[in-house]
Formats: sequence, C-alpha cells, structure tokens
Amino acid sequence: MNEIDFTQLVHARLGPLVLYARQFDAATAEDLVHEAFLKLAGKIREGIPPHNPDSWLYSTVRNLAMDQFRARKVFQKHAENFTQSRESWFVCDQDAQLDGELLTRQLQELPLEEREVIVAHLWGGQSFREIAEWTGSSFSTVRRQFHSGITALREFGARASRPHLGDSGVSPEFGTVNVHVSKEKEKEKEKRNNA
Repeated sequence: MNEIDFTQLVHARLGPLVLYARQFDAATAEDLVHEAFLKLAGKIREGIPPHNPDSWLYSTVRNLAMDQFRARKVFQKHAENFTQSRESWFVCDQDAQLDGELLTRQLQELPLEEREVIVAHLWGGQSFREIAEWTGSSFSTVRRQFHSGITALREFGARASRPHLGDSGVSPEFGTVNVHVSKEKEKEKEKRNNA
C-alpha cells in the first residue's frame, strides 16, 4: 500500500469509521478513528500492512474503544474508592450546617493568596511545601496564609451564626451557618507538612 492508496483509504473510510466509533463513545469517536489510522500508517511504514485494511481498521477502532471503556471504568472505581476513603474536612454537628454558597462567598472575601492556599491545601491535597514551591513563597508564609484564612472563615461563620435583626425583625437567610474546620485534621496536615 503506497501513500496514494492510504490517502484514498482515509477519505473513503473516515466517515463510516467515525459513525461506527460513535456507538461506543460519541465524544471520542474521531480520536479513536484517527488513532486507528495512525496505527495503520505505522504498520505500513514498518512494511507489515494488514491483508484487509478495512477489517483491520474496524477491529482496531473497536479494540481502542474497549480499551478506553475499561480504562474509564478503572478510573471511576479508583475515584469512588478515593472519595469514600477520604475523611471529612468539616466536622458537622447537629447545630452546624455548611452552606456551599455561603462558604463560596466567604472564600471570595478572603485575599487571593489566602483563598488560593486554602483551596489548594484542603481540596487539592497540596502540602504547604508544594504550594510554596509553585507560588514562589516560603513555607512559613504559606502556612501563615492558610491559618489566617481559616481564622477569617471561622470569624465569618461566627458572625453569620449570630442573628442580627433588620428593620423587619427577620434574621438574614444564612443566619445559622457555622463553618467548623476539624482541628484534628488541621494538626494532622500540619504534621505531614513539617515532615
């Protein structure tokens, strides 16, 4: 098979192969077909072209789709195991509730540096040393920003939990929200960061 034959094969089979690949995953169908054509080009370059390129292409697209499906299932399984094994970073008691919208607003009120450190550390799992490295700050600065931000969030939570009455005598909509970051979780992360 020469270059002209290969080009003709691509033009003739691209559409039907993409249509075939869409039965497995519409989002990645074109990628699967392109990868199959690249593998075919490699085989031709090596001097071992398949006897029936059409059948080989369909078989390769199917195998690539199955590999992708299995990889996605493994990833999903690991992601589920990871989320189930993680301890909660927030300790909720009967009187305290965490409101995502309020927390987002409170985080936005923090200086960018503190917000960045808190999100990267708590939700991104980054150590203070890692954060210091990619922000160009010192370890102690990152640690101070984290603790300062957490303190501010606690103060925001305490203020939000105190009912204050307006002219109408009605407390604000988020008046009962408290943010409690687990002290034990904080100490545990601090020990890891210092190690």
